[in-house]
Amino acid sequence: MATVNWDSGYTKTLTILSGQTLSDVLILAGLGARRVFSISFRNRATLPETVTLQTSETPTGTFAPYQSGGLDIAFPTTGGESTPVTDVIAGALRLSAGVAVAANRVFVLVGNART
Repeated sequence: MATVNWDSGYTKTLTILSGQTLSDVLILAGLGARRVFSISFRNRATLPETVTLQTSETPTGTFAPYQSGGLDIAFPTTGGESTPVTDVIAGALRLSAGVAVAANRVFVLVGNART
């Protein structure tokens, strides 16, 4: 698992590698740590696994499910769909699959911090 810095660009890619359950860790500090983010997640292929969003205060800290309305944020199983996630306040985030994935799962993230 690698780390990816969110810098001045608006698009990043997170991948859950084949045989793994966790994606790269996206460090949000490049746009200002702990600022409010709005991010759209797009999965490129059909997902046979449940994939959820996890956040942490730091890239090496304890990650926990990110929830909205008391439910974990999960991504659609059909490919090409976009899931907007607003009001994210975290130092880092990653994606977590419920089981080891059978092939690479690639997600494109588009977003920015609000000032």
